[in-house]
Amino acid sequence: MDFTVVCTGYCFLEGPRVQGDKLWFTDLLLGGLYRRSPDGRIDSYMPERKHVGGIAINRDGRIIAGGPGGLAWLDPETGRTGWALDTIDGERMWGTNDFLPDGRGGIYFGTISRAADYSQPPTTTELYNVDARGNTVLLAEGLSFANGVGLSPDGKRLYQVESLRGIYAHDVRADGSLGPRTLFVDRKDGDGCAVDAEGGLWVAGCMSGDL
Repeated sequence: MDFTVVCTGYCFLEGPRVQGDKLWFTDLLLGGLYRRSPDGRIDSYMPERKHVGGIAINRDGRIIAGGPGGLAWLDPETGRTGWALDTIDGERMWGTNDFLPDGRGGIYFGTISRAADYSQPPTTTELYNVDARGNTVLLAEGLSFANGVGLSPDGKRLYQVESLRGIYAHDVRADGSLGPRTLFVDRKDGDGCAVDAEGGLWVAGCMSGDL
């Protein structure tokens, strides 16, 4: 396996996503969303937005970014921003961590707790789904730290990394609901994850530093 350095000078990179020939990523601690073009040019957006643990590309070209307050959106062509989701059941959200489009127009996302602003003791987090109309469904609660989310190529299995506990799997039913949660891999330092075209699950180790 060969590795190529594509950018340097950042602090804590997260959320890599490919959009055509461009690469999007965030800097968790320094803040901002970044877009790298093939010629090496890097454009920056939303410099004030920190603790973004995940991003996604919408069909209309807008970028969805997690972080404090919920799921924000960015139109890179105009620079306009707004909220895609900032409340659940009428209550303001503390924020979101990693997330993944569900292939049905919605998003699977994990919440962050008050511990994310470093001024409150840790609390548990949750895993939700929000559909294209903005309706949210609680999928799992009492999680130590909801992290990476992955979906099998056929859309029939959902993987969810719960940092400090393990990597779990759910069967996805025909109506989009989830079956019971089962332990898939007993690995406690899981962070982000991705599923390849052959169905293989790749997980980043936040303490081991390996894949």
